[in-house]
This record gives sequence, structure tokens and C-alpha cells, in this order.
Amino acid sequence: MTRALMAALALAVSLAAVAGMAWPQDAADPAKTFQEANALAMKGDAERALPLYESILAHLPRDPDVLYNAGTTALAAGKLGRAVLYLERAVALDPDCGDCKVNLDAARERQKDRVIVKPTEEQSEGRVFDAMMRAADLDALAVLLVILHLGFFVAWLTRRLAKTERLRFALTLTLLVLLAGDAIAGGLVAVKAFGYETRRYAVVLETEAVVRKGPNLNFPQEFVVHEGLKVRLGEAVEDWRQVWLENGLNGYIPAVALGEI
Repeated sequence: MTRALMAALALAVSLAAVAGMAWPQDAADPAKTFQEANALAMKGDAERALPLYESILAHLPRDPDVLYNAGTTALAAGKLGRAVLYLERAVALDPDCGDCKVNLDAARERQKDRVIVKPTEEQSEGRVFDAMMRAADLDALAVLLVILHLGFFVAWLTRRLAKTERLRFALTLTLLVLLAGDAIAGGLVAVKAFGYETRRYAVVLETEAVVRKGPNLNFPQEFVVHEGLKVRLGEAVEDWRQVWLENGLNGYIPAVALGEI
């Protein structure tokens, strides 16, 4: 149910190291709490182990190993929403965690909701671009932009010093190509930074939640979602959040029904 014992012991050591910095002095020792939770989980007592993992996450919410154990234990305890939430957070922090992805897939298989997407040709092209932008690395795009800027400056300076018309013509073409590349790279950086990096997602935690057309109970029901479903977050209106499904359906749901990834 949990990772290998050596990994657990290594994490216990790391938790002990940060206890003095991030852990309240009046709270239980995190390393001891982690070991107790692991022991209970290995015995199959998920109901008692899960609150212990969550007590650690209350103070150390970005530890992928604790998140993995909490998610796996929540899945064993039948807490599907919390299982998906913790495992999604673990994968976000540690994309190379194979065990996290396997258990996350197992949790998704238990979800009641199945969002069916049948895109048009135009929407399909948009989804391809969306996938490419998600995979693109913002730092790499920024480095490419700097290189193009430097290349443009060098080509411009070389053209100023060129003594033949043939060389000037070749450098003019080079400048045009670099300028076009610079514009494209700059646009991609802007789209990635402001359109994709700022997107936020959440998981439905309640067994069943009504999604309404507007942010209060007076608005009509649009559809119903169930625990474990991952949604994209939209605007926040008081105690309500707008949510978007992958197929474009959207509406408002009480914020308390969601756990942000």
C-alpha cells in the first residue's frame, strides 16, 4: 500500500530535519507521526492511517511522499475525492513518480463521471495546440527568445559592416527569418506564461455536487458532478467557484465541495 520501507525511513529523516522549521512546537513529531501512519497503513487500517498523513500535510502540504501515501491510503479507505486530490498533487510535484501515476489511474477508474469529448475538426486542432503548449517548457522558450534576440543583433551588426551587396542581401533575409522567429517565440512565451501557467485545477470532494448556472442557489441546476472528477477553475464569486469540464460544460459549485490541486 505504501512505498518501500527504505523510502519511508528516508522521508522520516527528512521530516525530522525540517520539524524545527515548519512544524509547530506543540504538534506531534512529524517523523514519528509518519512512521505510525505507515504502520497502520501496512496493517490495512486505512481509516486510522489517513488522518495521521493529513495531520502532516496540514503543515507540510508539498511533500510528494506524504501526498502519495495519503492518496493511496485514501483510495483504500474509499475516500475517492481525497485520493485523487492527493495523488494529483503528488504527480504535480514529482512528475517522474511512476507509483503515483499508477495509483492515480486506479483512482480515476473508480470515478462515476466519464466526460465524453467529441471535438469538431477545428476543436481537434485546438486540442493539439493545447497539448503542445502544455508540454512546452517555459524556461526553454525564454532561452530560445534570448538566443533569437542575440542572433538578430549579431546579424544586424554584421550587415552594417558587410562590404558586398550579396552579403548584405543574405543578411537581410537572415534578419527577416530571425524577426519572424522572434515574434513567434515571443507569442508562445506570452501564451504559455499568461494562458497556461496560470490555469488552476481542482478535484470534486463531495460524493455528489450540483453545478448551477450562476453562483447561488437561486440559479437552475445545469448538471451534477461526483467525487474524484478533475475540473478547471474559473472565477470565484463569494463562496462559489466556476468550474469547467473538459468537454466545455461549465457552471458554479460551492467552493467547499472542491479541493484545489
